[in-house]
Amino acid sequence: MDDFRKTKDDLEEEQRQLAARTISNAEVPKAKRARKKEKTKLSFADDDPSDSPPKKRFAKNPGVDTSFLPDREREERERIEREELRKEWLAEQERVKAEVIEITYSYWDGSGHRKSVEVGSAHHSLIPV
Repeated sequence: MDDFRKTKDDLEEEQRQLAARTISNAEVPKAKRARKKEKTKLSFADDDPSDSPPKKRFAKNPGVDTSFLPDREREERERIEREELRKEWLAEQERVKAEVIEITYSYWDGSGHRKSVEVGSAHHSLIPV
């Protein structure tokens, strides 16, 4: 029984030591990261701050094509233009429907027959002429 307890105690001690090593190892990379984040300071960098280059700011490039991006004003102009084109198309359709068409036909049954018919919205049926 004493041997068993001694073995158990030894195993527990090894586990504690292993846990302590893993904790200290986990802290080491954090310390390394902290060192990397620190800025390197040069002794001659403090001489004149006006000599250091200014930080570049990013600005919009006016030469870039932005026609694919959404734009309220352009969309409103396009909507108005589509509405005008729709009205023009409907007016053209009404004009075509109101147009009277004369259809000439002929057939042969031993003698020639040539007739014509006018078709249109003013004439709801075929009217021989």
